[in-house]
Amino acid sequence: MLLGDNDNQPVGKVINGGVRDRFTFLRVFLAGLLCVMFVSKPVAAELPWNEQVQIITDKMFAPEDETALAVTFNGVWSWSGGSDNLLPDKSEAIAVAGKKKIRNYSIVYTCRTTPQMLAALESGVDLRPAVTCDVYGNESLADWWYWEKEPVYMLSPNCPVFYEHLLDLAKKAVDHGVDCIYIDELPFLPMEISLKKGSVLFGKYDIAAFERNLERKGYSSFADYLAREYMNGRRITDRELKSLFSISQPDDFNVAVFLRAPAKRYAEIRQWVLDDYREFQAWNHFVKGVEYISAIRNYARKQGKDVKLSANTIPGAAGDGESCARTQVWNKYLDFMAFENQYNTPTRGEYIYPPQGKCGAYYRLGRSLTQGFVATVPGFGSNECFKGHDLSNFTALMFCEAFAYEGNWILGRFFEEEHDEIVEEMSIYTNFMLKNARYFEGQRKKNSVGVLYCDQGMLEDGDRHYSYLGLCQALAELNIQYDTIFTGNELFGFDDIDMGDPADYQAILLPMANSFTVAQTRTLAKLAATGRNIVIYGPDASQLPEAPNITRYGDLGLEFMNSFLDEQRDRIRKTLPASFKPLVEEVADSSVKAVFYEKEELECCVLHLINYDYVSESDMIKKKENLEVTLQLPSAYAAAKHALILAPGQEEVKIDLGRTGMQATFQVPGLETYALIVFNKP
Repeated sequence: MLLGDNDNQPVGKVINGGVRDRFTFLRVFLAGLLCVMFVSKPVAAELPWNEQVQIITDKMFAPEDETALAVTFNGVWSWSGGSDNLLPDKSEAIAVAGKKKIRNYSIVYTCRTTPQMLAALESGVDLRPAVTCDVYGNESLADWWYWEKEPVYMLSPNCPVFYEHLLDLAKKAVDHGVDCIYIDELPFLPMEISLKKGSVLFGKYDIAAFERNLERKGYSSFADYLAREYMNGRRITDRELKSLFSISQPDDFNVAVFLRAPAKRYAEIRQWVLDDYREFQAWNHFVKGVEYISAIRNYARKQGKDVKLSANTIPGAAGDGESCARTQVWNKYLDFMAFENQYNTPTRGEYIYPPQGKCGAYYRLGRSLTQGFVATVPGFGSNECFKGHDLSNFTALMFCEAFAYEGNWILGRFFEEEHDEIVEEMSIYTNFMLKNARYFEGQRKKNSVGVLYCDQGMLEDGDRHYSYLGLCQALAELNIQYDTIFTGNELFGFDDIDMGDPADYQAILLPMANSFTVAQTRTLAKLAATGRNIVIYGPDASQLPEAPNITRYGDLGLEFMNSFLDEQRDRIRKTLPASFKPLVEEVADSSVKAVFYEKEELECCVLHLINYDYVSESDMIKKKENLEVTLQLPSAYAAAKHALILAPGQEEVKIDLGRTGMQATFQVPGLETYALIVFNKP
């Protein structure tokens, strides 16, 4: 491993009074309130705004739509301006938005279009040297920006001019009074390092950064590193440099020259060097990003501003699961995050269908990384199967699913056709979420099943991401409630398995057990020794012994992801311990899925019912009459006899519960798209 001189940097610590420190203070503060004799129960402190319910749009909506939808964030991708970022002419718009209590974004891109490059040049910043190259010296272009007519260049943060330019843009945004800075594409450059044409991070600044790191490690040159690491001390001769690598000066020999050489003699070593180079650039990119985030926070604090930071991740995108492996750790430093799911559009022929909990796996993952809201960007507008179809009910369905899983759904993309109808219908849902925000905000009691998302396994095999997705979707379809527990990797840290009291979980599921750090292995051994039920799927590197509480199966999550067959889902259900009893025992209609948890600070339980009986051809959801539900309520609710049904656009309904011990049975008179059932503590 060829890391830099910050090898021992405590990257696991949340910087600048981050989430953990803030919540430690909050818990102590609330505990202190209990001592006040006139307060009968804890008074909930107001949450920071990034942890509150937000109604977000991806494009700038017209004022009348903004009002109708009760938008709190108008235009995630609209504040970047026509050239580089927030320019002075945006200040008036920000002032107007501030008066209306609308949050303001500013976006910092790590890619630049030709017009943006020219605009920067006109302002005195020449970004052309920052354009990174592939291993053959060709300029790297962001070809996924297919909608741009001009070339989009990949720029390297190893270039100091570009790094300072990004920081200057962020500072200007702070000065203009934005509430949030959104970092787009920052984590992705290292994912594209390869020997293919069009790859990235082989520019002169990138190679220089690698060589400086070699010097810090005690190597006199790249040739010295090559000889000592992989050639038993034998240096490549001047004759070989000329005949194999076509160079006559030893000083011209660098990592790019070595990697692009066609000679087969060093093919195996070439792969090892590429792995070292990729790992260094990923680590270096991460450290630079942390420094960048810290610099923005420090600047904002000095200006007396409370600016939140967010970033964008694209799970399952061009790099498949691997794109997640080295981006999730970023979110430990952020206040909230967004997923782009445009590459995961579920389709059947020319029509779409809801993913029935797949996005829930992203929301749960995001929640394990940041206390702020986790948003999904519905990047479906470019997909041919959506054109010409009314999507108002589909939008409402995914919007409700997001909030049921404590996430968010960024509105947009579907509002171009049938505009008035969609705005009118969606306003019912947006206002419902804001009115009942207390049921979607704050902490809840842990679920009884924990799914361990092990980033170390992702580093070894990006497909493990799909093992996680498939497992979680099967659990969602089975109405089994789960938490995602994120743990990092040896490259970036965060590799402690932090799940609080493991006794809270009846079962811990490991869909990516193919690789662990030393710290993770030790923690798993301790968990196993307590008798905690551990279920392992697929390749197993856990080093756990054979024991009654430890069971091993094939990669059932990945199998389900590839088939979605009922029998595959049922196989996953049978892997859970025999002692496990799901809280939601039965929902009479299998197309309706349930999400259930206890909100201790509100002294209530909430049950979200989502109706996935969606007809894509007509964008209709089949209403369910007198839907019967059976569940096990927590012991504190043994005397509960009634519940409230809250649904968008409908009057509140009080229903009676049929009770058999801790079991409660009730009927929902008419379930359309979504309903929230509230059980108050007696």
